[in-house]
Amino acid sequence: MDSMQAEKECKEESKQDYLKEKEIFWEIYRENRKEEEEARLKSRILWLKAGDKNTSFFHNSMKIRRARN
Repeated sequence: MDSMQAEKECKEESKQDYLKEKEIFWEIYRENRKEEEEARLKSRILWLKAGDKNTSFFHNSMKIRRARN
């Protein structure tokens, strides 16, 4: 009977660990998404400042785009 009680407690702890791990994962995921969004917005700001004038920023952006495509 003691072994059954110990097994039950172990399963409950395991479930709590799983839930805590899941919560931490989603917290990290949300932080990552926020950082990516900030980076995206900053890149848009740079693009708006530099525009598509004949700048090195524009040419580098086009090189990267062509390489990706």
